Amino acid sequence: MQPDTLWVRAVDFSPNQSSSYALAAGHDAQVSLWEIGSGGVSHHFEPEKPHIIADVDYAPNGRLAAAVGWSGAVEIWDVVAEKRLASLEGHQGVIYSVAFTADSEHLVTCGEDATVRVWSVGQGAEIARLTGPPGPMRAVATSSDGKTVAAAGWDGSVYQWTYPYIERPTPRNAAQ
Repeated sequence: MQPDTLWVRAVDFSPNQSSSYALAAGHDAQVSLWEIGSGGVSHHFEPEKPHIIADVDYAPNGRLAAAVGWSGAVEIWDVVAEKRLASLEGHQGVIYSVAFTADSEHLVTCGEDATVRVWSVGQGAEIARLTGPPGPMRAVATSSDGKTVAAAGWDGSVYQWTYPYIERPTPRNAAQ
């Protein structure tokens, strides 16, 4: 594969065993779908508002992809149909990380506004806002059963919430 013209900040492989694709994105304000075998780009996905992309995630179903970054919006595409499904807004400022749940029905995001948000892909709407950490959140992950969300804060702690996400987060200091 040839390098993009500007910095790549995020990459993710397709979860589909029969597929040989990877998503790459960064400072060129687009998500590129790379065909691993040929090393070429088969499609570029453009965000609704051009911006630096901080993270991408391929949904476990292999059909959807999401990207987040400096625009403060969550972009969702149908990779197979090569079309944008939604541009979701709610965060204030940069969104640093995005992760699909195992069922590909929800997304979790975090950013500089010190919130972790859960989004319904089908509804195209925020369904939960997880708060409590004292500052920006840098990375987010979901458990394989979709019931636990973890987020890393700039304070060096990892926070977790358990569905239905109404409890205060449990901080886990990374240094401990």
